[in-house]
Amino acid sequence: MRKLISLIFLLLASVLAFLSCGKDEHKDDTTAPVISDIRINYEDTIIHGGITYTFNRNNTSSRDTLVPGRIMKFKVRFEDNKEGGLSSFVIKLRYDSTEISPNPPRDSILVGSQWRKTDSLLYITRAWSTIFGKTDTTVYNQSDIRISANSGGQNETPYRQGEYFLLIGCVDKAGNQKIDSTHTIVVLSPDSLASIVTP
Repeated sequence: MRKLISLIFLLLASVLAFLSCGKDEHKDDTTAPVISDIRINYEDTIIHGGITYTFNRNNTSSRDTLVPGRIMKFKVRFEDNKEGGLSSFVIKLRYDSTEISPNPPRDSILVGSQWRKTDSLLYITRAWSTIFGKTDTTVYNQSDIRISANSGGQNETPYRQGEYFLLIGCVDKAGNQKIDSTHTIVVLSPDSLASIVTP
């Protein structure tokens, strides 16, 4: 019986020591990850009315266009300053109604010093852990984000043309977080896109 109790204490001590080491491992890491090189549907192409249109050609723009019904493909670079590395990232897409809110209600987002209303129906979130343990990595085209091409109806979520907030969040293994909200997505129908893009 004494041997069994000693064995249990030894096991508990080992587990506690392991957990302590895990906490100590990241205690000096207080720097948030870096998010850069964001590109959405770069040089995307559609055929509309028998004519081919290519858009999102500017590689340095912080504003990209998305056509309803098409998958959102992205390129994002994530960096961490410690060997422990990155953990996971999340992408959120929310419609910007451009209406100003005096208070921060639930369906709002802070833009500069103003709270702007968003539409809770047009809110998409996806998360990935493919960057786990890496310190400098670029993620390409890992998306099932799609703005519906439906115009609305029973059991359908309608899309709305206009600007959407693109929020990209990243956390490292130490728990430091970074959120990038510098990119804007403009959702346009093929008709609207064809009226402003040169074939």
